[in-house]
Amino acid sequence: MKDCPHCKSQNPESAIACHACGEPFNAPQADPVPAPQPERGLATRIYLAALAVLAIAGLAYRHLSVRGLEQSAALFIGIPALVGTLLALAPVPKSRTGLILRTMALGLLLSGPLLGEGFICILMAAPLFLAVGVVIGFFADRAAKRKSGRDKLYSLVPVPILAAMSLEGTAPQLSFNRHETVEFTQTVLGTPDQVACALAARPRFELRPTGILAIGWPVPLEGTGCALERGNRRTVHFSGGEGRPPGDLELEVTESEPGRVRFKAVSDTSHLRHWLRWLGSEVRWEAANPGSTRVTWTVHFERSLDPAWYFGLPERFMVRRSAAYLVKTCATP
Repeated sequence: MKDCPHCKSQNPESAIACHACGEPFNAPQADPVPAPQPERGLATRIYLAALAVLAIAGLAYRHLSVRGLEQSAALFIGIPALVGTLLALAPVPKSRTGLILRTMALGLLLSGPLLGEGFICILMAAPLFLAVGVVIGFFADRAAKRKSGRDKLYSLVPVPILAAMSLEGTAPQLSFNRHETVEFTQTVLGTPDQVACALAARPRFELRPTGILAIGWPVPLEGTGCALERGNRRTVHFSGGEGRPPGDLELEVTESEPGRVRFKAVSDTSHLRHWLRWLGSEVRWEAANPGSTRVTWTVHFERSLDPAWYFGLPERFMVRRSAAYLVKTCATP
């Protein structure tokens, strides 16, 4: 029993209102139950697990590099799938997706100084890595909310699918068609004869590339060779890009006629080979309006990176921007 604070009448402690005066009666509140504190050392174990997974991913990368598979889907899908699966099994208090994404982001940032990857590779691979992490994290978090042990297998649903996708490019029979053709057309000031003279001159690259071509790709620095007669050769000297040494792309004129010339790549020691293999190009030009000429620059190349569904579009876009740059620097009087 407890005295009412208004009339001092005796009331049970559980009363809501005083029995005598009817005023609200505030019973003493029970002490709140303290919230459970997170287990000490759990965060440390999570960080150690993340570092261990990154170390395993680094060893996997080295293994792929030794076997010449660092441009295949085994790197761009297989390694993030491995990282995501291992982290999905780690002790996580809240979201496995968050842990997977944080660890992958850290791994991508460390891949430059530790694995020797450049900014362009990290920029191109990051969306694919994180997308794989989101898929695995989604299934892992859904499985963590289930009760039965059988339902825990739900977290492994995407693993066989991603494993199959990671095989692309590891063998010729597991690769899609790599040959690509990109075309760019622009009307330039000058007659067709002036365009032909510009193409026959020694390549000059004083105009620096802009946009996507200026963020780390190898860029042409100077060129040698001239004339458009069949058999003539010219060499384009490229910067290294991503800290790699510079190299040369050597081209040979294989076909030449009024309004058309075709170049074939003879050798390529530039860092471009890391992303694609330059096969050759064809240039066509014809009179458009008085005093102007329509120039079409077609580039043939082989894609070096897998998977095709992810890298095909950005490589075509980059090569198309390269063709536009060549029209501006080599075919414009």
